Amino acid sequence: LNIDILQKGLAIASSSANNRYGTVCVEAINQAKAQKLAVHSGIKDPDFYYGEAVELTLKELRCNIEQYNGIKVAFNGIITKNEGSSVYMEAFDPETEMYYGISVYYGYNLSGDGLDIMSVGSESRIVGTVT
Repeated sequence: LNIDILQKGLAIASSSANNRYGTVCVEAINQAKAQKLAVHSGIKDPDFYYGEAVELTLKELRCNIEQYNGIKVAFNGIITKNEGSSVYMEAFDPETEMYYGISVYYGYNLSGDGLDIMSVGSESRIVGTVT
C-alpha cells in the first residue's frame, strides 16, 4: 500500500532511504516525480491552507478550535507529557488564571537529533495545521 501511495504521488515521504524498503520507496517517489503526479504536479491542492501561520495563544485555539480547522497555526506552550508520537502542551492564561492545553501529534515513530527538545518541562513553539 505504501509503495502504491508513493507511486501515485499521493504522499511526500520522509526518511524513505533509511528503512528496510528504502530503495523501492525512492524508486516509487522518483517515478511519481518523473510523471508529475499529484503532489509532484505543481498544482496546488484546493483543500490545503497555504497561507502564513496564524499566531495565537493556546487559550484562543482551545476556545475556538472549529474556526482553525485546516488552518496553519503557531503557538507556544510547555510540554507536560510526551507519549511517543505526540506531546501534551499547556499554557497559562493570566486573564482567566487558567491553564489551556492541547495534544500535538508530531509524527509516528520519529527518531533523531532535535527530538530531545520534546521533553517534559520544555517550552516549545508549535507551527502546524489543525485537524
